[in-house]
Amino acid sequence: MFFDKLSEKPVHAFLSLMEIKHPHTGENLAGCLNDCLRKWGISSEKVLLVVTDNGTNMIKAVKLLQSQYSQPSDEISDEEEESDYFNNEEEENIEPEKDEIIMDLPEQVKFRRMQCMAHTLQLVVKPVFKYYEQLLTKTRQLVKKIRKSGPGVKKLIEKCGKTVLIDCPTRWNSTYSMIKRLKEIKQPVNEVSAAIGNIRIGFIE
Repeated sequence: MFFDKLSEKPVHAFLSLMEIKHPHTGENLAGCLNDCLRKWGISSEKVLLVVTDNGTNMIKAVKLLQSQYSQPSDEISDEEEESDYFNNEEEENIEPEKDEIIMDLPEQVKFRRMQCMAHTLQLVVKPVFKYYEQLLTKTRQLVKKIRKSGPGVKKLIEKCGKTVLIDCPTRWNSTYSMIKRLKEIKQPVNEVSAAIGNIRIGFIE
């Protein structure tokens, strides 16, 4: 995002979309961000703010960039990182750090991190899920079993061109998308589940 002097309005521009192979570590994420900046010729002095979700891998990526460009940072060990978004069950417990509150910024701020408001707001729906805990638990168990089976995912894509989705606490409507997708491909999932020995999804009406 930048401020356009001619229109006197903020402008949002999509610069790059990059595929990141597993593991999604802070180091790999920081490297992709650096590659994008170099590709577009954007110097570190022009990066005033980085908006991310609450995943520890994203937090580490920004802190690595801060350290690289002579900004102090606290190290986050690899064991603390989340390498896959559907394992980030503890994200909602992360509180914003005092030094990350955007107030009285100095003239030169490099890679200041700001929590994504949409991701944080999404966490308010979490208490509602307790009323559907049994259904959601069964759904996640099935989805995880299929996703962990390479042959299962391959057969599912061959049958219907789609695979199952898993939800994430900070991804907008991800729980709804998970259930909706499972209902859309219910028959292929039942067939694949029977073939690989997993549970069926007859409990979903």
